[in-house]
Amino acid sequence: MNIRMGSLHYFLSVGKLTCIRFMLFYTLASTLTANCFGQDPNLPPSGNFDLSKWKVTLPDQTEALEAELTSGFESENEFYTDPATGAMVFRCPNDGETGGSTYPRSELREMLRAGNTSISTQGIGLNNWVFSSSSLANQEASGGVDGTMTATVAVDHVSTTGESNKIGRVIIGQIHASSDEPCRIYYRKLPGNTKGSIYFAHEPTTSSEQWYEMIGSRSNSASDPADGIALGEQFSYEIDVVGNTLTVTIMRDGKDDVVHVVDMSDSGFEDDWMYFKAGNYNQNNSGDPGDYAQVSFFALDVSHSSPNNPPSVSITNPSNNDTFIESDDITITANASDSDGTISKVEFFEGSNKLGEDTSSPYSFEWENVAEGNYSLTAVATDDKGSTTTSSEVGITINSQPTGYDAPYDIPRFQAFIGGSKLQAPTSSTIATQSDLINGYSSDNFYVVDGDKVAFNQTGTSMRTELRHETNWVITDGDRSLHGRLKIEEQTCDQVTVVQIHDDANEGSGPNKPLLRIYKHLTKTPVNHLWAAVKTDDTGDNTSHVDLGEAPTEYFGFDVRLVGGNMIIDIDGDEKANLDVSYWTFPSYWKAGVYLQDEGEATAYFDELYEGDGTEVNHSPSVSITSPTNEESFTPGSDITIEVDAFDTDGSISNIEFFQGNEKIGEDATAPFAITWNSVPVGNYTLTAVATDNEGATSKSLGIDISLGVQYSLTTAITGEGSISLNPTGGTYAENTIVNLTATASTGYQFNGWSGDLTGRQNPVSITMDSDKSVEASFVPVYTLTTSIIGDGSITLNPSGGTYEDGTEVTLTAIPGSGNQLQSWSGDASGTEDQITVTMNSNKSVTATFGDALSVENIEESNYKLSAYPNPFDLMATFEYRLSAVTEVELSIYDVMGKKVEELVNQFQSQGNYSVDWTPKNDLPNGLYFAKLIIGKETKSLKILLDR
Repeated sequence: MNIRMGSLHYFLSVGKLTCIRFMLFYTLASTLTANCFGQDPNLPPSGNFDLSKWKVTLPDQTEALEAELTSGFESENEFYTDPATGAMVFRCPNDGETGGSTYPRSELREMLRAGNTSISTQGIGLNNWVFSSSSLANQEASGGVDGTMTATVAVDHVSTTGESNKIGRVIIGQIHASSDEPCRIYYRKLPGNTKGSIYFAHEPTTSSEQWYEMIGSRSNSASDPADGIALGEQFSYEIDVVGNTLTVTIMRDGKDDVVHVVDMSDSGFEDDWMYFKAGNYNQNNSGDPGDYAQVSFFALDVSHSSPNNPPSVSITNPSNNDTFIESDDITITANASDSDGTISKVEFFEGSNKLGEDTSSPYSFEWENVAEGNYSLTAVATDDKGSTTTSSEVGITINSQPTGYDAPYDIPRFQAFIGGSKLQAPTSSTIATQSDLINGYSSDNFYVVDGDKVAFNQTGTSMRTELRHETNWVITDGDRSLHGRLKIEEQTCDQVTVVQIHDDANEGSGPNKPLLRIYKHLTKTPVNHLWAAVKTDDTGDNTSHVDLGEAPTEYFGFDVRLVGGNMIIDIDGDEKANLDVSYWTFPSYWKAGVYLQDEGEATAYFDELYEGDGTEVNHSPSVSITSPTNEESFTPGSDITIEVDAFDTDGSISNIEFFQGNEKIGEDATAPFAITWNSVPVGNYTLTAVATDNEGATSKSLGIDISLGVQYSLTTAITGEGSISLNPTGGTYAENTIVNLTATASTGYQFNGWSGDLTGRQNPVSITMDSDKSVEASFVPVYTLTTSIIGDGSITLNPSGGTYEDGTEVTLTAIPGSGNQLQSWSGDASGTEDQITVTMNSNKSVTATFGDALSVENIEESNYKLSAYPNPFDLMATFEYRLSAVTEVELSIYDVMGKKVEELVNQFQSQGNYSVDWTPKNDLPNGLYFAKLIIGKETKSLKILLDR
């Protein structure tokens, strides 16, 4: 059936079109778009598309093979070129037939043999293709390896009758295997919705079908998808397979691509054969026989690669089961190679989340600021032919930051030593390299406290957390020393070693024993003393234990100096031992940390550790705040006296500086050291003191927390999408502070009210902090109602406005211009009543069409203009009529029994002359028929005779 108006031609499928103005706009827009693809509406499908490697299957199970298809094959109303757009149209009724399926189709099937009928269409052979995950023999025997199919389509019509689980769905592209389908892309639009959804199925041979929603929902009762695709709207899809990776992409102008990747490693297709299918596979076999689906293709392209050896790839760093601390930066490195080509890129993944990629060797990625958790890392190498290989998984653990964590270790008089060391725990195996340490490595057993102290911690039997300095030396190399300051806490084992000189058996024939161990013993007489265990000869079998005095309970300094073959041990500047160790000739190295000699636990805190040249050094002073006490409370406005205790073991204190947070609040250079902090306002504060000795060395005290006045917390929560800003900012406030809260709705939402310790819809609002408060802001979705007008008239809204809360009922009243009347509503409302109601459960768009009011004379005049020719007719009859105004028109064909045979027009039409062609179906018998034209309330009948 063709409708001609002037020089414009419209191809209309059987069904109701609501507005000819929309049809005109769509046809023109589609023509312009189609021209971008260079399609000629006057050519058959093979004139616009390369169909040399396809066959087509029609709804009656007939097929046109490659040769016939490329010779200009068309099938009227089933497979043809759209005369307006040049698109390749696939039309399939609900009652069609199909082979091997209960659903009908008008669909292309890929035929790589390109007309060579000596090649079998089945099995692994030159007519089909395989995945590159298949064996190399299968790849070489096939017509192609892997594949990509890209198409630009518009779904023009979907079924609207039949079973609810089948209505409105159609398959527009797929990969078919020998019996299952690795991919089927569905378009589905339900009758009550204005837009359709896109989803696809993956059907493994090894398990049940898998479904992936890309746009909207596949549910039988899905709501109108806000980002859906309307009938007639052009979009593109791509089905891409490389190895065992299936990638489906939906592309639309002006919108982000929607991409979903499926790992087919366990889907069972490695030894199967494939072919693409494209067109209209109508998934409704239950609707009315006249109901149908129609899909137009504006572009279709398929490509395959040749057999290709996949690349190889492995992660070289980190190692499996490595541990890190949250916020660490982790360098992931990989080795990748390709035996028959080159590596184009290596991608790095955590689970399915792509972290980044590198296109040149050495392949690496810097994963920054990693959060706490367990992660699985893989690397995917892609070669120059697009084949990919995924490495084995590497599992790593990111632990939480211990209290006081502060990386990197920018701690005075510690950095150089740690930068030249590696960390060993719990045995002597290395768990952190020099690079790891310099970049801020931390763990539950090795972390920073208060920003300037490093904690070493261990629990168990013969367990260690120790820094092993990487530089080996022998005593005859010259004088050297190790200096440090530490405190031992939480010791439950009898003895814990904190400093060692250990020989490196790998460098020679040493006994693999320490020349020196400085340890604290809880029970050895005298108890709670520091001891030095020193080997007395080069066999390493004999040991002398030297008492270094009572172990300090606070930080103490130590020096181990090797001068002229002698070992001198100082504790807090006091020489405790001077021993001849010139007999020790083995390569040795420094160690420091905690090493449990028996079962228990211990922690050592170091705030100094560095190598020296054997000369005596200046030790940092000690300082602690004695008043106020930790967590002491005061009345707001009080004057607070801060007192400290400070001493220096090898000199004198020159100055004490007092801080509140990072703010210096005073200093004192004369003992007893103290300042008065006047008129302290309401708040919570942390106090510290920094002592400087006569040689410029400094030390910082632990923090003391104090509070002034009552503090209350304000917690906020949000329902919906939006945010809350506070003035003043913060979550904790002094008593009776007035806090202003402002609610700001996100796009598509509006503020709906406060709850909790505030109620009402006023915004902004204030709250007085006389107790702990909890406030929640509610935001609700709002939807936009847009209206447009065709003709002369206007629309009023009640309630007024264009934005409404979810569920609001809006009454729209049409007011015609002078001499006009409302013809119809369209869009998200339909009908001819002057007043309609729209429920705002999504964004809505409504159009009112106004036209001249028809008089009886106009209607009668138009009735007399109905005519048909030729009459009688054999192949096609043409009906002509004239409209003098916009009105609703129905033109239908009836048999002599009064049964409607076909509906040709059912829509509003503008003033003008119309011509409608009718080509009866082949199975319609010869005889007398009636054409009925209904205009407004008037009907005109005309007899016509079919005589083939």
